[in-house]
Amino acid sequence: GLSFVGLSAAFSPSAIPSLRPSNQILAGLPRRRGGTASLVTMSDAAAVLKQQRASWQQTMLRIKDPVKSVEFYRDVMGMTLIDKLEFPDMTFDLYFLTTLPDGETYSHTPGSDAAHKYLWTMGGSTLELTHNYGTENDSAFKYHAGNEDKDGFGHVAFNCDDVYASCEKLEAKGIA
Repeated sequence: GLSFVGLSAAFSPSAIPSLRPSNQILAGLPRRRGGTASLVTMSDAAAVLKQQRASWQQTMLRIKDPVKSVEFYRDVMGMTLIDKLEFPDMTFDLYFLTTLPDGETYSHTPGSDAAHKYLWTMGGSTLELTHNYGTENDSAFKYHAGNEDKDGFGHVAFNCDDVYASCEKLEAKGIA
């Protein structure tokens, strides 16, 4: 779906008060009525986002087990968990990870107001892991790996100095 300042159009801004899109951004969007919802066309959104210098902020992957997934991206791939948003009424949580620039440290607690502010104002991009409650306990549940016929998704890429050495390190940890 279309997102503005990290909020999917499927969410009501009132669901996340600290993350409401600013009136400055929304003021430039002409509203059109369609049924009971206001609609914004892609060209309307593009015009405003161009003024706001929109840039890539995140890629979302659905995950089965948040403990294992966060551990993998943090401990194996060297990413930092910078924020967590919980939506218990909608039975899912979001985990945001990034690769910090060399020499930068991160001291905010994921889920805190400081972490939220950092997430939505940082200059880089994040990997958003979406966990739907209960999937971690369902042995039959799985998301597609992206390599099956008509999956539509292939991979997430990481830069490294030596791809062969990096692959050897991953294989030594049992990751193929």
